[in-house]
Amino acid sequence: DSDLSRIQKMLAAVGYDPGPFDGLDGPLTRRAVKAFQTDHPPLVVDGVPGPATRAALHRATQKTKATKTAIFGAVSTFVGGLLAGWTWSGAVWVASAMCLSVLAASFIWRFRGRIAVHPEAGHRRPANGSLQSKKPPLFYL
Repeated sequence: DSDLSRIQKMLAAVGYDPGPFDGLDGPLTRRAVKAFQTDHPPLVVDGVPGPATRAALHRATQKTKATKTAIFGAVSTFVGGLLAGWTWSGAVWVASAMCLSVLAASFIWRFRGRIAVHPEAGHRRPANGSLQSKKPPLFYL
């Protein structure tokens, strides 16, 4: 199954060993899925990559990609800056700013719907009186 093969690749990308990417639901794949589910509550630990597990796996994969992109971008900016004649400290500042901006964007995307404007700041809640997320806001702006 190509869908299960894709899940196996995502499991491997986030550090869980599903065995070969063969698309078969074997014991190694089930063990990797169970380990992922155990590490990501409130997922049900049953070894079945259902919709909730797939969504959490997709989010974990995107987070890993964003981190790798930030690190690669910072290193390439640093090296490029040095080759272009920047001072060492200038290259460090630019690379750090780029890395932090990518990680900040990743954080905002990951917690979208949980970042709210404080109700006492003069902003109103939606007509139904609730925030977008059922969970309490992560922090207020």
